[in-house]
Amino acid sequence: MRRAASYSLLMLIGLGAATSMPISTSAQPTKAPVQVQCAGGRQFLLQAEQRRARVRVGERQLNLVRKSSLMGQQYHSPQATLILDGDFIAFVPKDDAGWQDCRVARTIPASAPNG
Repeated sequence: MRRAASYSLLMLIGLGAATSMPISTSAQPTKAPVQVQCAGGRQFLLQAEQRRARVRVGERQLNLVRKSSLMGQQYHSPQATLILDGDFIAFVPKDDAGWQDCRVARTIPASAPNG
């Protein structure tokens, strides 16, 4: 399964580099949390800042640190990798390559509870 997740991440990186989209504000580092919707009805809450990002999937929260990258903003932890590049969002948790076609669905207001 680990090999499949690594392969999926490489495919996502290759696809993102090939599209060379202009970077928009939809997936840029921001203090306001955003709801991210992926294929198959999967979703997560994302809060990305300049140096770190927080991803919440259900009750599970992942804290990722930004890494230097030529393609968009890349965040990493032992549990997951996250890449933001314009409208393109790649989220690859360890041992779960099923997160595909992820896009920002909406911004969560700062005053929202549990946001």
